[in-house]
Amino acid sequence: MSGSGYATLSALSGTNYTDNSAIVGTAYYYVVSALDEFGESSNSTQIAATIVNSNSPPIISHITRAGTNLIASGGSGLAGLDYYVMATTNLALSPGTWPRVATNSFDGLGNFIFTNSFPPGSPQQFIRLRTP
Repeated sequence: MSGSGYATLSALSGTNYTDNSAIVGTAYYYVVSALDEFGESSNSTQIAATIVNSNSPPIISHITRAGTNLIASGGSGLAGLDYYVMATTNLALSPGTWPRVATNSFDGLGNFIFTNSFPPGSPQQFIRLRTP
């Protein structure tokens, strides 16, 4: 909540901090204080931050087959955000109607990897990622 109820997130000796627990779409309010042998300073001016969804689509950069599995990986997602793996055998279908075959989350760097069974003799499939 703005203006009060601050919790200590980290004690650090540098000048940078990344809040890896932040959730997309949630407003966060931050203040900074310094601590030395003479005590703690007053809080800095409050700042507000909200992670917003990026319009950059996730990019599948590597696809390989291992036995009967298709393994795809890539990046450019938002850390912690869910993504859906959509697949179809019919490119004539509207992308919005492709069935969802998996749901997962981007890692802390916005990367992803998913594995999908693809047994011999299966028809050709087209795959895309979609974020909510």
